[in-house]
Amino acid sequence: MKRVIMVALGLMSMTYAQDSSAVKAKKNPIREFKVWYDGKQYDADDLDVLCVEDDFATFANLRWTLTDSTGVQLAQGFMKMAGADYTDYITKPNHGQRAVAFVMKELNLVSRPNRRQP
Repeated sequence: MKRVIMVALGLMSMTYAQDSSAVKAKKNPIREFKVWYDGKQYDADDLDVLCVEDDFATFANLRWTLTDSTGVQLAQGFMKMAGADYTDYITKPNHGQRAVAFVMKELNLVSRPNRRQP
């Protein structure tokens, strides 16, 4: 019986990015942010945020990536959202935008309005 409960609890914890090739993070434009990469300074233009794990109760693990205008990955990392931020994230709509706002706040980034296409 204990093993059945453990399996059930394991299935309740969800991982969004099981096949990372099938999951695409939405690019969020940011004001240029200087990143030192490979001995040179680059301007990061986009922030990608992807929820890689969410237990639907207390926390979510987020993967973030900073890229330049050509799509080159300049920096990446993981961040855990918990506490009041997670409660706000899970109980209100627009989960994706709330996750992006959380990462931007923690990394001290500022959003940039989307460029208009002619």
